[in-house]
Amino acid sequence: MDNNPYSTPDSEVAAVLEPGQCHPPRRVPVGNGIQWIADGFGHFKKDPGIWIVICIVGFVILMALSIIPVVAQLSQFTVAIWVGGLMLGCHAQDSDEPLTINHLFAGFSNNMGPLLVVSVIIVIASLAILAVIVMAIAGVYGMSIFLGDTSQLFTEEFVMVILIGLLVYMAAIIPIIALGWFSPALIVLNNVPVFTAMAMSFKACFINVVPFFIYGLVLSVLFVIGMIPLLLGLLVVMPVFYGSLYRSYKDIFID
Repeated sequence: MDNNPYSTPDSEVAAVLEPGQCHPPRRVPVGNGIQWIADGFGHFKKDPGIWIVICIVGFVILMALSIIPVVAQLSQFTVAIWVGGLMLGCHAQDSDEPLTINHLFAGFSNNMGPLLVVSVIIVIASLAILAVIVMAIAGVYGMSIFLGDTSQLFTEEFVMVILIGLLVYMAAIIPIIALGWFSPALIVLNNVPVFTAMAMSFKACFINVVPFFIYGLVLSVLFVIGMIPLLLGLLVVMPVFYGSLYRSYKDIFID
């Protein structure tokens, strides 16, 4: 039997989902990257008050968790759970149902286990990559520091090594992000198994790398602008981001 998760109609996804509910990731036009953001703003305009409340409550929770170091570290493993809940909220809007504050927590009662697995995999993989890079740099300069010679820490060469390490990390983390990008939406909205969802998410990002590049550039500019007025602009940019995430998921997997 063919085990290719992207084959039709005998794929694992087709066996889990109802016909027509979800299809393997498709390649979309380049301009769709900008359209996702425009559609994401449409989600914000539909329920601006509730979105702002969701952002404020989410920020307060984040600040509260960050006070306790151990809890702050563990909270990293819940990111996909929060995203999954907000995808349910966007889907409710798309179905002409009310968006509520409860959608912020909906991931904790809807496929929480699979969402937690996604977060754990992403966090551990990211930390593993970071550890390898740090150990590589430590292998070059660690002995000098151990012997008390810190002169190399203030050289242009050391700064260059750190910058290269940072660039390597940023490049290596992109495939990890791709694995988790659409996974929460696929899990909570289509009940796709964890590893199938991650494989589908990775392929979706890979075959649409140009639309995602444009999408990322525009979104980055919006986040910078949103941070300027005392971070108040993020009350709009964050809902637009989650709305655009949902619209890109729908564009690639549903429409």
